[in-house]
Amino acid sequence: IGGDYGDPQLSEDFKYTIDDLVRRMPKAKRAVLFELGDLLDANDHKGATPASGNPTDSIRDNHLGNTLEALRLMKHATYRLLQTHEEVEIYMCRGNHDETSYFAVLIGLVEHFKDNPRLKIHLPRTPEEEEFFVVTWGECACLPNHGDKCKPEMLKEIFTDEFPDEYAAAKAFRLIATGHFHKLMVQSLGMTEHRQFGTLHKRNRWARQKFAPSRGQMSVLTVHKTIGLQDETISPIKTELRGKSA
Repeated sequence: IGGDYGDPQLSEDFKYTIDDLVRRMPKAKRAVLFELGDLLDANDHKGATPASGNPTDSIRDNHLGNTLEALRLMKHATYRLLQTHEEVEIYMCRGNHDETSYFAVLIGLVEHFKDNPRLKIHLPRTPEEEEFFVVTWGECACLPNHGDKCKPEMLKEIFTDEFPDEYAAAKAFRLIATGHFHKLMVQSLGMTEHRQFGTLHKRNRWARQKFAPSRGQMSVLTVHKTIGLQDETISPIKTELRGKSA
C-alpha cells in the first residue's frame, strides 16, 4: 500500500480480488491469512527502505494515509473470511520495506478484533518470533517469512532446527512461504515445498531493472489435515483485467 504512487484504484482492485477469492475458494473450517511482508511500500514518510536507503515508488507525504488504508484492507479481508469460516487466523511478517511500520497495522487489527473469539492474530512475544514462527494444521506445517534475509535452503534449515517437532509431524505437507522477489516461483527442497509468491502490484522501478515480472494475483491454498495440499484458487488483480501492464 502506498506503492504505484498511491493509485486510487488500487484498493478497489484489491477488494475485488479478495471478494472473488472468498466466493470461489473451497469450503473449509479454518482460514489462515498470511501477509508476507512489505504490506506498506515504505517504512515512513521518507519513502526509502530502512536498511539500504533505496528509494521506493511510494507517496512520501501521506504515510499515515497509506497505513490507514493498509489497515482497512486487512480488516476487509478478515471480515470476509469470518463470514465463511469457523476459525480465522492472521499472521503478519516483517518486510524490508516496512520493517517496523507494519506494527501499526498489526496493533490496529489486534485492538479492533480483540473481542472476537473466532479470530486469532499472531502477536510476537519475542524478537525471535517477529522473524520466525510455524503454523500447523494436522499433519501439515508452514513457515512464513518475507525471504529477504536468507535463501530458501537456509529457511529449511531453520524450519528443521528451530521447529523439529512441527517439522517431523508435518508428514503430509511442509511449506515455506516467502515474498520479496516480486515474482512467483515454486520449488521442491526435498520433501519441503517452497513457494515464493509474487507481488500484487504492476512492476515498479526495482522490478523493471531486475526483470522481475509479476502477474498481479492473489491465491488460496486449500490444505487437508492428513492429505496435504489439495487445491489452489487464483484470482488476478483487476488491473490486469483492465489491460494494464504487469
